[in-house]
Amino acid sequence: MWTEHYTVTDQEDAVIKTIIFVVPIKNATIAKDYSASELQYNSTLKQWEIHKAIDFIAGDNLNVYAVSDGTVSNVYTNYLEGTVVEVSHKDGLVSVYKSLNKEVQVSVGAKVSAGSVLGTVAESMAQELHTGAHLHFEMLKNGVKVNPNDFLDALFEKR
Repeated sequence: MWTEHYTVTDQEDAVIKTIIFVVPIKNATIAKDYSASELQYNSTLKQWEIHKAIDFIAGDNLNVYAVSDGTVSNVYTNYLEGTVVEVSHKDGLVSVYKSLNKEVQVSVGAKVSAGSVLGTVAESMAQELHTGAHLHFEMLKNGVKVNPNDFLDALFEKR
């Protein structure tokens, strides 16, 4: 099974909440990991930049899964990011899935569970075109990009 429990302690109420997380894509390798300070080379844009996401290399049309229960808060397509699905979760968390195929499986307002199929991987993200077909995965907490590894590390250690 590829689920993991992430426990959050709320200091004010001393309540422990359990949020289930799953990996956003199966059988993929990490091409570029999250980095908020160390520059990484973007071969498409031919520049060094920080990379506040994880890029999972995978073949075209592999399923992309919601990492946790939530509500689809945005679905859009643009040239630089490709097709994007955003899912809002508890505690101000939002998961962002970029470089998807245009035919996504969800729409804004849909309730999803951990492991629900959102769409499939594509080569739709122009700003990372040289990466090939991949999932560009981001996590936000209260509108600020955070390290997805903080939520997914335990999952990858068990694979």
